[in-house]
Amino acid sequence: MIVLLRPVPPFIEVCKAENDSVSIGQTVPDREELSKIIDSNAQIEGIGYLLSHGGEVCTDTITRVRKDTFDKIEECIEFSPEYNDLTFKAVKLFFEKFPEVPHFLFCDTAYFAQLPDEASAYAVPYHLREQGIRRYGAFGLIHEWVWGKVEDVSDKSVHKIISVHLGDTPNIAAIKDGKPIETTVGFTSSEGLPSSHGCGDVDPTVVFQLYAKGMSFEGIYNLLSNESGFTGLAGKECLYSDVVSGKDDPNLSGVKHILLYSIIRYVGAFVSLLGGVDALVFVAKDVEQSRKFIGEICDRFGFLGISRESIIELGEPVQEIGERNVKTKVVCMEQDQLNILVHDLKKTINREM
Repeated sequence: MIVLLRPVPPFIEVCKAENDSVSIGQTVPDREELSKIIDSNAQIEGIGYLLSHGGEVCTDTITRVRKDTFDKIEECIEFSPEYNDLTFKAVKLFFEKFPEVPHFLFCDTAYFAQLPDEASAYAVPYHLREQGIRRYGAFGLIHEWVWGKVEDVSDKSVHKIISVHLGDTPNIAAIKDGKPIETTVGFTSSEGLPSSHGCGDVDPTVVFQLYAKGMSFEGIYNLLSNESGFTGLAGKECLYSDVVSGKDDPNLSGVKHILLYSIIRYVGAFVSLLGGVDALVFVAKDVEQSRKFIGEICDRFGFLGISRESIIELGEPVQEIGERNVKTKVVCMEQDQLNILVHDLKKTINREM
């Protein structure tokens, strides 16, 4: 059995994988309760942890956890306190409880650690860059997996792709020969596309306007991170699945058009940065749920030679929309972060055994 722990504030999500079966549960981040979720007598092959934000400290996608890793994770807490603090507590607890078991840390920003300077830099005084104020990207584990899959099915004939991750926190990456050159996510995923609860791109002076109107900085953070995005626009709790469901709701229709516009704006910019694109790739937990929405995005890029007249099966979990001989392919992939982590953890354990 292998065990994966990833933060879902205020919970730690615990995933146990045995053969091809994966079970998921949640527990509060209380040390005593957390300690009970894995039996000390269980036959564990390895334990994996997700670090949501590694800053400039953790720049490897997968790291074998050792005692000196604790200091690095603790140093990263400031980049994403809600998430990274939970990971830090879990790593420290289970590393001590299972000292003979191999432990691995997955970093979700590491894939973007080497973004070109022009993509990672904010136009702020340089001494702030030296203090870690830069664009870090996010969901790197998914985008790196997407590149690997595209490379496999294209027989290495594809060099430039745009990876569009659809879900409650949608985001996009431009990738050239396996290396990301741009992404929608900035210092955190608050920058970029609107999400289920996050505002996405917003003029920073809005913060000071709200502060001048009497809101506290804590209240502003909560407003922009937890009460905005799809939910704020719809005026009620709203997930990505609600946005693309096609329900006859004017509010949801408006939300969808704003998300559609944002995706088109970024994809168009990324096509220019890449100097053309070989494949536009969509990855989602449920591709069928997103199919109509993906089609609407594709309709805006007819000038790239994209067609969605037919669907060509390339083998699960990959599907290609359109003809094989078009200049720009549209590929759909059904996958989520959990399955990617399980697969990578198994592969890493087998390689080290």
